[in-house]
Amino acid sequence: MQELCWTIEDILYIPNCVRSTKFRTQISEETAEEILEWNSADFIMYQHFNRTLWQKIDDYGSCFERDLKVFREKRERVMNECVESTAVVGRDPREARYVLKPNASNLCKNLWRGDVTFTQLLRNRQLNGRIIYPPNTNY
Repeated sequence: MQELCWTIEDILYIPNCVRSTKFRTQISEETAEEILEWNSADFIMYQHFNRTLWQKIDDYGSCFERDLKVFREKRERVMNECVESTAVVGRDPREARYVLKPNASNLCKNLWRGDVTFTQLLRNRQLNGRIIYPPNTNY
């Protein structure tokens, strides 16, 4: 957040299309090795960016854990305010999408939207020449 000058509110989200744990399968060590071999370039990139991530977290300093805790608390408040606690839907039984509460605010709707839908919404607003600023929140 510090590096990008973002606030915690800038990175809040409501997850969608989350893979259900009951549809995950264990693979053998041999299969895992084959997958790593087939995807060796991807794995090299992953290792590089994973190292980079942990270096940036280390550089972030002692505030990282505090900021992570604050983020998780705010995300939990958003989930409680926006999402029906037990309702999930999905076209694919392997994935779940949360259901918004009937009285969900615009903030909740925006956090819940998928990336394609949200991008279309932003493009339409830009093309129409309207600039709509999000309301201040106290999360």
